[in-house]
Amino acid sequence: MQTQLEVRMNRTVGIITLLLLPALTAGIATIEASSDVPKRIISTAPSITEMIYALGAEGELVGVTSYCDFPPEAQQKPVIGDFAVPNIESVLSQKPDLVVILSGRADLEDKLKPFSLPVLVLEHETLAKIYESIRILGKRIGREDAATSLISDIERDLAEIEARLSGLPKKEVLFLVGRNSGSLTDIYVVGTRSYLGQLIELAGGNNIFSDLPAPYPKVSIEQILVRNPEIIIDMSYMEAPDDRTLGQAREIWAQFPRIRAVENDGVHIVSSDVFLVPGPRIAEAVASLATIFHGKDFK
Repeated sequence: MQTQLEVRMNRTVGIITLLLLPALTAGIATIEASSDVPKRIISTAPSITEMIYALGAEGELVGVTSYCDFPPEAQQKPVIGDFAVPNIESVLSQKPDLVVILSGRADLEDKLKPFSLPVLVLEHETLAKIYESIRILGKRIGREDAATSLISDIERDLAEIEARLSGLPKKEVLFLVGRNSGSLTDIYVVGTRSYLGQLIELAGGNNIFSDLPAPYPKVSIEQILVRNPEIIIDMSYMEAPDDRTLGQAREIWAQFPRIRAVENDGVHIVSSDVFLVPGPRIAEAVASLATIFHGKDFK
């Protein structure tokens, strides 16, 4: 039986990418069958799709996954399957001259090899790798200037947020990415060496589990009680929270009134994919977290 975390990982591509794909990508090769600027591009992940749109190459995009829903226009593109299991026949039917995949997808790369399709492999696990991916993708699809401009825009927006955070105290933050429905068991949180961990720091927070070696470790409620966060971001719900969901979450956390976040109304239930898709919306994600952490609008 799947846990809620596994279900979420299968439905939410940012968590799939961050939790299931290995951080070490040795042996992943980029197949470059042609150096020509591609005219028919397949994207196999939402973060890739967002980058292609941000670079102004959506006209060449002929296939996306069923999870690629931003920008909204992406939903009008032909679907080649979901993130976990793209349909190779659907990919081939679009006659692509470039397929863009994420590192760690040796399984997908192996399926494409027999067809000699040009494949570009990108890494999105950290902010630095996201910038590098934008540069590599921009160069490969003939959008180098757009890539340079996009990176500059992200860096500028992040610098503005950092300046506004100057002088504000750091908040002790717990970020849950999954737990069992209806209880605080099988809790998975943001650890170290993770994209979401970087977002917490950029937004003026201290991740209370940054000392744990795994990017997304499993912890107990006892560990949370000991570390006593000021802010809790609970992203264990797959859908946007409604009154019922919020009420259920409040009841679950209210069992532990000694936690500072519970005592001071600092538990926040979120589901926005802006936190999950490591791509051009980085600054938007950081601004949203900073607004939660510090009680003032950074958006």
